[in-house]
Amino acid sequence: MIYFNVKDKSRKKINNNKTLDSIHNTAYNVLQQLDNKLPKLKKELDNYTKKYNELIKKDISSYTNEELKIYYNYENKIKNIEKEIDIIKSKNTETDYFLNTGNIIFDYYSLNNSAFLPSILRFQDLSNSPFHFLQQVLLKSMTLQNYY
Repeated sequence: MIYFNVKDKSRKKINNNKTLDSIHNTAYNVLQQLDNKLPKLKKELDNYTKKYNELIKKDISSYTNEELKIYYNYENKIKNIEKEIDIIKSKNTETDYFLNTGNIIFDYYSLNNSAFLPSILRFQDLSNSPFHFLQQVLLKSMTLQNYY
């Protein structure tokens, strides 16, 4: 008897979008997710602190082995969550990321925008708008950048 392997002909769509823009957006989204995680971590910290405080009310010498494990488990979780909250609040990761990549990202966006920004600004009539001054400044800065 002959057995045939049936292959699935559908292919997964592979996203090979590896531009600097896409890499920056994914890194920035990760940083935003860290900021959004902060309220959840604070709630967890409050819950563990309450449970830990309830456990402390009892004399430590009368703990069973299970209670000791729970005690040290809460103690470690509280320390870890506090460290994570401090890291997120200090924004060191975000600062380091932008310090390390800021010049590259600025150059990338200024090169990408310099190609089409002046044409957009020239086609729109902003003379009666409060943005007229901004339009003039941007056009002058774009022409100055082309000379350097």
